[in-house]
Amino acid sequence: MKRIDLNKAPKIGGFDKVVSNVKHGELFLNREMIASRVKLFISEAQRVGGVGGRKLLESVPEKNIVFNSVFLDWLLRNPEYIPEEWKGKFTFFAGTVFMKNGVEVIRFLYFGLNGWASSYRWLIRGFHINSPLATLAA
Repeated sequence: MKRIDLNKAPKIGGFDKVVSNVKHGELFLNREMIASRVKLFISEAQRVGGVGGRKLLESVPEKNIVFNSVFLDWLLRNPEYIPEEWKGKFTFFAGTVFMKNGVEVIRFLYFGLNGWASSYRWLIRGFHINSPLATLAA
């Protein structure tokens, strides 16, 4: 069982500042729990074409917890916990919104040529079926 402190301040990295960061206390997970409780949320609008980032965030059911970038960084340090079915997707951790050059952005996890990595997308851009949000199902 691994302990993840989702109350920690996210790393700023190359961003200007943290605009918002949802804190969820401590989370204790093992591989099976990640596979069963960490769900990739895709809205109906994503399924039929795409949706802007703000509308996507508003569409997440209140009972779901949207993971922050602290969990993304933990997964990058512990890639053996990343579900295999996440390959081929850009999994967003929208619980943390950053500012970069005057634009709000959220980070995502993806599998590239060198393994698991992270990047970001402007929140005002479109999010499609291959861009789910990492959430904790109630």
